[in-house]
Amino acid sequence: MADWDTLAGKVPGKPGIDALQTGPDLVVNRSFDGQLRLFDGAQEKDVRVTLYRDPAAWCAYCQRVQMQLEIKRIPYRIRMINMRCYGAKPEYYLRMVPSGLFPAITVSEAGSERNERLITESLDIMFFLEANFPTYASLLPQDTKGKQAMQALLRLERDVFSCWCGHMFYPGGNEKQFVAALQAWSDALDNIAPGKQYMMGDDVSLVDIVAAPFFERYTATAAYWKDMLIRQRFPSIDAWLCALERNVQSFRALQGDIYSHAKAIPPQYGSGYFSKARGSQDALHSVIDGSGANAWLLPLPPLRDEPDWWQSSAFRPSEDLNDPKQAELELQRNKLQAAARLVQNHEKLVKFCVRGIGERPRTVRAPLSDPDADVSRVPSMLKEYVDAALFDLAAWLVAQDDTPGPSVRDSLLQADRDTKQDICASLMYFRDRVGVPRDLPYPAARVLRAGLHFVCQEIAGREEWARLKSQVTSSV
Repeated sequence: MADWDTLAGKVPGKPGIDALQTGPDLVVNRSFDGQLRLFDGAQEKDVRVTLYRDPAAWCAYCQRVQMQLEIKRIPYRIRMINMRCYGAKPEYYLRMVPSGLFPAITVSEAGSERNERLITESLDIMFFLEANFPTYASLLPQDTKGKQAMQALLRLERDVFSCWCGHMFYPGGNEKQFVAALQAWSDALDNIAPGKQYMMGDDVSLVDIVAAPFFERYTATAAYWKDMLIRQRFPSIDAWLCALERNVQSFRALQGDIYSHAKAIPPQYGSGYFSKARGSQDALHSVIDGSGANAWLLPLPPLRDEPDWWQSSAFRPSEDLNDPKQAELELQRNKLQAAARLVQNHEKLVKFCVRGIGERPRTVRAPLSDPDADVSRVPSMLKEYVDAALFDLAAWLVAQDDTPGPSVRDSLLQADRDTKQDICASLMYFRDRVGVPRDLPYPAARVLRAGLHFVCQEIAGREEWARLKSQVTSSV
């Protein structure tokens, strides 16, 4: 096996790595089952709320509740419950919530677990928190006119959701209806609190938190399936989302990238319908999912040079846009973040990668999830090849130099054709499952995905990789 111990010694203490371990801000890829979120000197004994949410931050309903807890700074405990489409739910949760749906919260009396109360349904939870934690900042309007406007906006938010479903998940879709709903939301932004950052005024309100996670998914899926750029088409919606991304740390932390949403939405809602033929090189989906001829290639452009439609403004750096030194430092930080995750988890990752060539019984709906995959018959030599490929990638990420891509060792380059195909299938299985924010922040995730892509191309050779790429991509 490759010498990971030597490589591990180069990771601790690097800029940007230690900062991932601690800090007051929410970091999703460092969240864990049972984690406590404490604010303003609170201690564990002060925690009354337990939030049950999915571990990948893919559930928009969970996201809105967690944003509320973070903004109000209510101490809470996190319990991770996977979506049913990604595997079986824990028995204890099904006993508590027979439907298995989430989010859910339990709330106990201060200082004890007596008379613990269960609340489900995200809006019910959110209004409960507003009513029962009055000492924390209110997110509700206090006047009658504001309350009426809030109720109208909550109804409109569901109308937009319904029109999104109608356009994305039905043959032919209904673009006219979806655009009209988006226009209604844009008009509300312009008219209810003109000149203000948020839906109800200068401060974030419950309406913003309820709607923003879904608009994040609308913009991603509309680009992926329909070649529709919502934020460019509706400047008021873009300005509203930018304000949330700029000012609300929990929204930034919980945001996914376009690729993660494109792959996480279908198991929850069904497959969307493409407006352009699958595989069309001029379609946005070929850029988003890496299937295009020029997608996910090293060297990557600086984040600030990516097209405006491509990702959330939260993923863009704040440094001087014209400073190449800052751009290079930013890239090195991103590489170190990706390297840290590889080095810390390489043994598990090898086993995970070879699922791509193992036995994969389809026991769940999510195409990118294989909870019952069996890799016991994968040859040990193949696992060593995959380990070596991951090591070569990690070594490049840690090196902090200007080498355009990983240097792949001769033993991988000289393997026979079938072995190369298995190595590439394993690495691409991993590449296609790097999720944001679950595994890494977007800037580091894009480097890792492109690095895996580069290693495969080096192993297979450009011509063979062009053939393998479509074959591997279609099988995952």
